[in-house]
Amino acid sequence: MEISSYDVEEVVVERQEPKTKSLISTGDAAYVHSIERKETTVDHLMKDIERKKPFLKTYPGGVSVSGGDPLLQHKFVAKLFQRVHDIGLTTCIATSGIGSRASWESVIPHSDFAIVCVKHFDRDMYKKLARADGLDRSLQFIELCISRGVKVWLQYVLIPGYTTDDESLDLMVKYILKNKGNENFQRVELLPYHTLGKKKWKEMGLEYILEGVKPPSAVERKRCLKYVKEAVHGPGGENVSPTIVM
Repeated sequence: MEISSYDVEEVVVERQEPKTKSLISTGDAAYVHSIERKETTVDHLMKDIERKKPFLKTYPGGVSVSGGDPLLQHKFVAKLFQRVHDIGLTTCIATSGIGSRASWESVIPHSDFAIVCVKHFDRDMYKKLARADGLDRSLQFIELCISRGVKVWLQYVLIPGYTTDDESLDLMVKYILKNKGNENFQRVELLPYHTLGKKKWKEMGLEYILEGVKPPSAVERKRCLKYVKEAVHGPGGENVSPTIVM
């Protein structure tokens, strides 16, 4: 079950398959889907979650919260995660990690997993893509999660002309190698950029800064995955942690 958050006063609930939100938007307030939004409460969500508990326990799984960025309404998320833990399900926050220390301390104690999207591992390129000087904050959030026993999945979007060149990939590889062997640094997901979110940006009156950028070809996707896997694990290192997937 996935819950998408949009602002500091309310959350938006969305039913979808986990892999349909592949694009991590370059502006943290924009989401890739045009969906119906509705206000809700922790109590209301818990009634729905409890009804689905048998399925969620079998799947196996739990409750993940994504965005926008759920750190913007960390008090709500913390309360929800506490209630989710009370009924024996796992919790996961999907975030850029750009938030206040208070938001981190609010949510991390109640999170089992953190899916963190790092736009780029070069500060200038990160700022260009995210329109925020947030690389250091993202990495600090990851480090705090790891130190507190939260399982981290790193996400990185493959954007031709921005993140797919060898130099950019090498910066990510360097960071992965720094954390390789840590049991809490579990997975790296390379997500091919797509344009499904373009309409949403226009609806919000925002400039779509990747205008004209095309999704990576199948050949480019395969090359990037092979490049990162071999740089981190060497040839044939398929079953070594962290898992690297697309």
